[in-house]
Amino acid sequence: MKRRNKESSYQFLSEMLKGRSSFIEVLLVAVVLALGVNLIAAYLAAVLPPVSTSGHTVRTVLERFRDHVLGVGGFAVITIAVLYIFLRLFGRRQRTAQIAGFILWHRQENRVLPVERYHFAVELQEYLEAAFHENAALEHLWRKEPLQSNPPKFKCGNQPYPQSYALIREATEKFNCGNQPYPQSYALIREATEYCILEELSTHLTDYFNDDRFSKHRLRVLERNDIPAVLLSNRFMELFSRPMDDRAKFLENQQPEGPQAQMAGTEANVETEPVAVWADGLIYKRFDLTLPADATVSRLSSGEIQVKTNRFTLRFGIQFDGMSTVLPSEFLERYLQIKQECLQEILSFGVFDIQIRISVSFGHGSLIRATGWDYYRWIDSFLDCLNDKFSQEAFFTRIGWNSALTVLQCLDQSSRSTMKPSAVPKAKRTRKETG
Repeated sequence: MKRRNKESSYQFLSEMLKGRSSFIEVLLVAVVLALGVNLIAAYLAAVLPPVSTSGHTVRTVLERFRDHVLGVGGFAVITIAVLYIFLRLFGRRQRTAQIAGFILWHRQENRVLPVERYHFAVELQEYLEAAFHENAALEHLWRKEPLQSNPPKFKCGNQPYPQSYALIREATEKFNCGNQPYPQSYALIREATEYCILEELSTHLTDYFNDDRFSKHRLRVLERNDIPAVLLSNRFMELFSRPMDDRAKFLENQQPEGPQAQMAGTEANVETEPVAVWADGLIYKRFDLTLPADATVSRLSSGEIQVKTNRFTLRFGIQFDGMSTVLPSEFLERYLQIKQECLQEILSFGVFDIQIRISVSFGHGSLIRATGWDYYRWIDSFLDCLNDKFSQEAFFTRIGWNSALTVLQCLDQSSRSTMKPSAVPKAKRTRKETG
């Protein structure tokens, strides 16, 4: 996996470490200022004339009271200043983000469509098709409870309904009203998307820690059996990471050989073991997460996945409730080659909004740790990779849609102008010429 060269757009850990450095600098300045104040106070106490009183005991009590007041007051001022700086720099220990994507669905065929160069859409369609090919029960749930019921039949005659009618109808449909649960297809979309994120995390961590500067003693590798709470609640992860010897479809086709099977072999593992296999519509992917030794992975009661370490806690969840979204102008017609000549054809496609909710919380104890941060810097680069793969905005920026549409529209204008007949009038023939 190629790492991005440009500056990360999700700098949660980097910003926290910058704040930690600033806090230490300000703290050192505060200590120096306190020392200076103390020296000045001692100087003033030495040069000021003693209090002239008749009682020596009264003078001693006043001096002690003054010393206590100065000491407690100075300590209080420094403490308030340090607390203010601390809250100023680290008041927001939790950072949140939302990455918005889209899903293109064909109503008549009841299937998710891939979108070229949009990695999430391509993988989602691939995972759904492979799961349905191997597990008939999942395909039955998908077809029994589709993403959305078919809209009214619109005719392409002289009196079509406006497209806004269908969009409003889609936006106002809510499947979770009252006690009515979401269709099973919604759960399948969430689980497949969650599996995409877990696979991206697995690949990113493997690539990140594949470096000699990391000690294997400070890392741990979690496999599918080490996270049963996540495994048992995600049907795609349970299916695709299950050993091929335990899957009837693979046994029928036997072990594939050749370029379609990606093999992984290291010096520590003499016997090569397949990492990922695609064969006859089947998918096998060995699942593992390389993490710092203190990390744990679990599923919260809210359904979110949690990766907890001594430095920070990462949580992410999928939000998909069937709400529609809008794609840029002419994208369906120009990029996906979906003709808009007939309203019925437009209404055959649904575009759904899907979002990834991400939160990263830093612990108070992480501020006093000056070393070992290289084992945790993967968080920023992972969020960047996830944004590139999933974000609708990043996709349209990557393909340069605005520029491409401008060029296409200019070409259309140019072709239309060349097809018009010449505007120069023909010369009239005179009687003399017709002689």
